[in-house]
Formats: sequence, structure tokens, C-alpha cells
Amino acid sequence: MTQKLYFPIVIICLLSLASCVSSKKYKLSENKLKVAEERLRDLKRDHSKLNTDYKNSLEQEKARADEIVQLSSDTLGLGQKYRECEADKLEIMKSGASAEAKLAKQLADKQRELEAKEKLIRDKELALQKETEQAAAARAAAEQAMAEKEKQLEEKTKRLNELETLIAQQNAVLERLRSTVQSALVNFNSDELTVEMRGGKVYVSLSEKLLFKSGSASVDPKGKDALKKLAGALQSNPDISIMIEGHTDNVPLSSSNKYKDNWDLSVIRATSIVRILTKEGGLASTRVVPSGRGEFFPVADNATKDGRAKNRRTEIILSPKLDELFKLLEN
Repeated sequence: MTQKLYFPIVIICLLSLASCVSSKKYKLSENKLKVAEERLRDLKRDHSKLNTDYKNSLEQEKARADEIVQLSSDTLGLGQKYRECEADKLEIMKSGASAEAKLAKQLADKQRELEAKEKLIRDKELALQKETEQAAAARAAAEQAMAEKEKQLEEKTKRLNELETLIAQQNAVLERLRSTVQSALVNFNSDELTVEMRGGKVYVSLSEKLLFKSGSASVDPKGKDALKKLAGALQSNPDISIMIEGHTDNVPLSSSNKYKDNWDLSVIRATSIVRILTKEGGLASTRVVPSGRGEFFPVADNATKDGRAKNRRTEIILSPKLDELFKLLEN
């Protein structure tokens, strides 16, 4: 009877030992893989089932023992039952070892999978860090470039404001000059002279009727009077440059005329006006420049008498000195 109880106890101890080993391995791998936990629970359920089966086996063994007591002569049958029980024990032990090996393999596979994922995460973190550093460097370079451009823009804006201020001052000077000249020549008719602003300059256009006889370069008295009044108005504006342009129509000069052609005549007329403005009007010779344009810059159609009369003119072009303006533009 003692020997009969010994083998069940050994089986229980072996099963308990296997359970302890499996539980220990399960606890060691608990933090790494949750899947292993599920598998271990399955093994525990299998173990519980084995315990239940074992209890049932014990009950069967008890029933056999009762039968042995009643049938003591049937030793052959009892031996056969014992051998069957031994075989069941071996099968149970093999099943437990196989399950443990399978679990260990699953844990090793999961460990390798986890390490691979951790490496992938580290690689991605390093790549992200590198991209972040590159983006920061690019942003810093862009900010520096933007700061430099803003500085350049401020400098350009400052120069532009200075330029606009200077242009406004020049325009104001020209407008005052135009008004002064207009007032000085107010007694002359519009068909004799006109005063206007064009392209940042003041143009005083004097007709041939006011200044010269046809084909002549000698200035008439009324024309001299206009030129002297103009010179007086310009005396108070020393920073104004004066260009004298002589213009003619396209009718050729007669062969008896002492001038070779209209171009020659336009130059001599401009020179005659320069002499009156400087010698009689008192303007500095360095301010006045004579120029002959001949017939090549008409303002009207030379095909008509009225158009030719308009083309026979002398234009006195008054320009402010633009030294400061040019300095700004050069910068």
C-alpha cells in the first residue's frame, strides 16, 4: 500500500516542480512579452487539467486498491494497472518538457523581435536627430540671410527716402524758378515766348519773332529786353545750369546768306544769346552753354507756315545741379 501511494506523490512533486520552474521563467519574461504570459496561463490551465486528471487517476487507483483488497488473487491485473500508470506518468513528464521547450523558444523569438524593434527605433531617433540639426542649421542660415536682407532693405529705404527728399527739393526749386521766370517775363505774349516744366527742367521757348529777323543772328531790342529780364531772374539761382538751343525750320538758306546752312545759323543764334545773357545780363559764363540743333528737332509740321514759325525758336533750358542726386544714385 505504501508503494502504491509513493508513485502518485512523486508525480505530484514532479508536476509541482515543473509548475514552479515554469512560473519562475514566466516571471522573468513578464516585462518583455505579454504574449508569454498568455502562453503561461495556458500551461497552467493544462497543468490544472493534468491535476484533475491525476486526481481522477487517484480515484481510479483507489477503486483498483479496493478491488485488490477484494480480489487479492488478481495480482497480474494489478501489475498491469501499475505499468499503465507509469506510462501515463512518463507521458505527462514528456508533455511538460515539450511545453517548456516550446515556451522557451517563443520567448527567445520574441526577445530577438524586441531587440530588432529597439534597434529600428534607435536608428529612427538618430535619423530624426540629424534631420532636426540640419533643419536648425538651415533655419539659422535663413534667419541670418533674412537679417542681412532686412539691413540692406533698411539702407536702401534710407537712400530712397533721401533721394525722394532731394528730388522733392529739386522739384520745389524748379517750380519756384518757373514761377520766378514766368513773373519776370509776364509782359510778353504767348506767341513770343512760353515757360513750362518738362522732365525735371524749365524750358523757356522764345520765338524767332521775338528775337531775330529772318535769316539773321542779331537779337532785336525787344528780344534783348526779354533776355535781360530772364538773366535778372536767374541771378538769384546760382545753382541752375543754362543750356541755349537754337532751332530752325527745314527751309534752306538763300545762297546770299552769310551762314552756310540752318545748322550754322542755329549755332550762331545760340551764341548771340549767350553773349547777351553773360555780358549784358551779368550771368557767369561757366553757367551757360550754347548749342545749335538746326532743323532736326521740330515741334510742329514744317509743311505749314504756322508749323515752320513754331520750329524757328530758341529754347533756354534751365536745369538744377544734380551732384548730390548723382552721388545717391551711385551708392
